[in-house]
Amino acid sequence: LDFPPPSCAHAAPLWGDGLAVCARALGRALARALARGPARAARPECGLGRPVGRAMAGCSLLRGCSVAAALASASLSLLPSTCRGEPPAPVDGIDVDLFWRQGFLWIPGFINESEVAEMRRAMAELIDQWVPPAASGAPGATSSVASTSPLRPAGNASGNVSANASASSSSSSSSAAAPAGAEERNHSFMLDSATKASLFLEPGAVNADGSLPEGADKRGAVRKVAHGLHLVPGPWRDFVHSPKVARLAQALGWRKPLVAQTLYRLARPNSAGVDRHQDSVTLYTEPPSVLGIWLALEDADESNGCLRVLPGSHRGPIRERLVRRPSGNCSGEGCAVHLTFERLSNATAAPPSEFEPLKTRAGDVLVMHGTTEHFSEASTDASRSRESLQVHLVEKTSRWPEDNWLQYPPGMAFEELAVPSDRNSPFSEL
Repeated sequence: LDFPPPSCAHAAPLWGDGLAVCARALGRALARALARGPARAARPECGLGRPVGRAMAGCSLLRGCSVAAALASASLSLLPSTCRGEPPAPVDGIDVDLFWRQGFLWIPGFINESEVAEMRRAMAELIDQWVPPAASGAPGATSSVASTSPLRPAGNASGNVSANASASSSSSSSSAAAPAGAEERNHSFMLDSATKASLFLEPGAVNADGSLPEGADKRGAVRKVAHGLHLVPGPWRDFVHSPKVARLAQALGWRKPLVAQTLYRLARPNSAGVDRHQDSVTLYTEPPSVLGIWLALEDADESNGCLRVLPGSHRGPIRERLVRRPSGNCSGEGCAVHLTFERLSNATAAPPSEFEPLKTRAGDVLVMHGTTEHFSEASTDASRSRESLQVHLVEKTSRWPEDNWLQYPPGMAFEELAVPSDRNSPFSEL
């Protein structure tokens, strides 16, 4: 391990200072060892290296620092083989090594046709329950004001309407902070969607008063339903908490996966695409631990805007963060919250030609590391939509910053997936 012994030579007599010196040295040795394999630094389970190193360093003082290197090797043996440089064997038919090499994995036939049909049926029913203001006949019962609230001045904008029929319009496209002197927008609808099944509309889908244009189809007006869909009883919650999903996360290295958000994407024929992004931008943890599970509910290819992924981009930096900041010059409690993107890296972006289109059939799953860059182009097919369910998990041992845009109310926490204790594979049917 190339353990540096010089500063440890006199550590045994100096219990206080020696402990700190050996802990730092052993921590550095472990960090170097863990960094030898491809992308190991990005794995949530490998974050145990430094704490284990510091703990083992204390034990090394009992016999002097001469045994610290041996203890470092012993502590590495406590970590998963994926951290130690050993090629992992496939787990339950999942190619773990391929996932960590390219940053994503395609799993065909993850759910069957009847499960797909039930999710789509339930979504159609949820949208049918939405009563736009013009059809409610009760002025004041719902918001009749549609105000734009872009996160960025450019990109694909979308509006939103909550599942309880309150109406507002808010962009979900990416952006930098509003220019100095510009009016700050109201992001309360998006903030409230963290624990709800809120309906985000296509741009221009509703009139200024929140009503649908005459003859417009409600389902065609909705762009996505987000971000707490996993909290709503039904097939989406059943899928998120299924043993199959828990086993998948565990196989890829997530020890205690928590559900951060779930959304249902409805992309109508000829709909706009989704801008290039990383899931860790909006779901940031320390260390990074986002795992995206993208479930196709309709066949997708280049003509109707299939997902495009940049292989290996999970080894790059997280480019920016979406964070909460107080509006204007306000400080302290009671300030309105403003959402803004803050840049973390100026690394050169890869050209779109390097992204790989991923064709999928209904029921297939694409699982992605949170730092993997991906996007979808606009649909050019006037006859085909593109529906999908997107689940985002994070590791319980990672820190969820208080300035992340998505926050649950006090007393409410992310739900943890229950990894089955038996070894009967839920993938045996695939």
